[in-house]
Amino acid sequence: MMRVYPAGAVMLACSAALLAAEPRPLPYEQFTLPNGVRVLVSENRDVPVVAVRAFVQNTGGMLEGRFTGCGVSHYIEHIAAAMLKDLGVVNAYTTADHTCYFCETGVEEWEDAAKAIGACLHACPFDPEIVERERGVIVREIRMGEEEPGRVAWYQLMETVLRNSPQRVPVIGYHDNFVRVTRDDLLSYYRERYVANNIVVAIAGDVSVQEAREVAARAFGAIPRGPDTAAIIAPEARPLSPRRAMRRMPVQQARVNLAWHAAPLGSSDRFAFDVLGRILSEGDSSLLLHKLRDTRQLVYSISAGAWFPWTGNSLFLISLTCDETNVATAVDATLEVLAGLAHAPPGEDQLARARRAIALDYARATQSASDIAARLANNLLAYGDPQFSLHYLAHIDSVTADDITRIVRQYCLTSSLTTTMLLPVAGTNAAAPAAAPPAAAEWIVTQLCNGVRVAIKPDARVPLVDMSIHMPGGLISEHADNNGISTLCAGLLTKGTPTRSAAQIAQELDARGANLSYDAMRDAVRGAASCAPDDTAFVLDLLAETALDSVFPGEEVEKQRRLCQGAVAALRDSWSQEAMLNFQQVFFAGHPFAMPVAGSSNALAALTRADLTAFHAAMLQPSNMVIAIAGDCDPVVVLELCAARFGALTPRAPALPRAARHVPGPPRPAETAGAPRAQATVLLGFPAPALCD
Repeated sequence: MMRVYPAGAVMLACSAALLAAEPRPLPYEQFTLPNGVRVLVSENRDVPVVAVRAFVQNTGGMLEGRFTGCGVSHYIEHIAAAMLKDLGVVNAYTTADHTCYFCETGVEEWEDAAKAIGACLHACPFDPEIVERERGVIVREIRMGEEEPGRVAWYQLMETVLRNSPQRVPVIGYHDNFVRVTRDDLLSYYRERYVANNIVVAIAGDVSVQEAREVAARAFGAIPRGPDTAAIIAPEARPLSPRRAMRRMPVQQARVNLAWHAAPLGSSDRFAFDVLGRILSEGDSSLLLHKLRDTRQLVYSISAGAWFPWTGNSLFLISLTCDETNVATAVDATLEVLAGLAHAPPGEDQLARARRAIALDYARATQSASDIAARLANNLLAYGDPQFSLHYLAHIDSVTADDITRIVRQYCLTSSLTTTMLLPVAGTNAAAPAAAPPAAAEWIVTQLCNGVRVAIKPDARVPLVDMSIHMPGGLISEHADNNGISTLCAGLLTKGTPTRSAAQIAQELDARGANLSYDAMRDAVRGAASCAPDDTAFVLDLLAETALDSVFPGEEVEKQRRLCQGAVAALRDSWSQEAMLNFQQVFFAGHPFAMPVAGSSNALAALTRADLTAFHAAMLQPSNMVIAIAGDCDPVVVLELCAARFGALTPRAPALPRAARHVPGPPRPAETAGAPRAQATVLLGFPAPALCD
């Protein structure tokens, strides 16, 4: 299934302040083929992989002109991408403002992949059989989207915050409009929009510029040039009074969106909005997460950020999930936080944390060939400069505390606020019961004296260090009475140690723009951290402290229990999650894998602090613990740090029980599970080899 994004955006997750090393420009060359196709090439010989991305401008859900609301851009993407099915890692997507076809292949296959993408762009035959087959696929997608809470909430917001703009229509189209689209309509739109002067191709990886020139000419040189079809969406005026919409559907948690019209893409204020979003919701010590989720426990999740499409209206959004009984209080508390910023500028420490988080995102998003190709092309299409990301970084560094206060006062007014609410059907949402450049080196693998295995890969190409730790635990070590203990335990590891409180851990991480979190999987409990190179020692020390010495404070246990129970309650809101849960129960019957990783509400309610501390102690088995660290680091120093912090660990309790490998039973008849949805979901499962087979 091709991926559909409900709204296209300029993904500039890039900024670089306060890094130990200055951000490096992405090396590239740009040229234009005789027919008008613009080509970007970035050569990187480190990995034998080539990524090709072809962007089609003036397509996308909001740029379809006479076909607005019909989903023709997405329909054509489905049909054309069927030509790519046998080539490597190939896919396509459509957003509100463009369509993209992309692949990532080995160096021997990349020319064939590029030619196949080129054929998609000018020689798609629109075979009537494929046209009708994909029509059926998309009709099912539309119907499934009508029962997917996240998508429903997004469309509800767009149709409320915008009154006339084509930005408000679903990328996939409206059902009644879509089913009337003919093959002749598709051909007409394809010939009008899929023209050379609408196409940007980005090539990155193990390829020379000269080779890329030659292949690009062969793959894309035959695409015909066409008339200029530049589609510009006039921005709507800011609302003069509050707007509000509410609907109900079978969900467990309320989904609330708050939206304001923001500065346009070309305004310098857009950089202040990016910083504002980070101050509000980046990291556990951010204003909204700390005050609404952790302190007042009003919400299960909350995030803030801006959407800057290539044309049309920009929006600043705050999204939250909570119990319906908390909606009004949560909205009021959110607006109080914004009002506080309108009256008093954020502190320099908050600005520094936001800038540093953006800086690290820039490093994270320039590591793969596919990421580099996407970034160069997006920058060119949105700003006319493939290297705009570096200018973006400078703009981010120039944002002041007064800028934040000014944009909140100017744009985030209650008089122009749009509020949309997707609420549970009456009676379905009860709060959980109280009781209820140098080349990358190879991996260096070693073993500490106590059995802890350590893998280190120094790689100075990006100023970033990533860490991971895997420990025993997960579903494989659970049973029905404690289902969810791994998830609850993982969530609590950063909530208090003998020397740091949860708030101190969050503040120290956020001050450095670093990340540290834990989660449970089927067969392990995993920790992941990311930081700038100069923070490696600090973050590795904190990784060890939280993994080994967490104290599970009683107050934090109850907070995390509530969040986990909320997640369990919402598991079946999504049809895809519900189908997978039903499948697991049948396929893995009698095995722990039949249970959800998130746990069961009753089991979570019964778990005590003593249960958690005992489970955690049993997790700490040095002979079955793996630490992996990769990035801009000195392997000798890192290994010494690992030995100092993990080398003295000894088992503190007998190891956790571990269920035997699941042995699939004989084929069985289809089983049906009822659900209050109009669409049926079918999952087919087959036994597969294990890693050790």
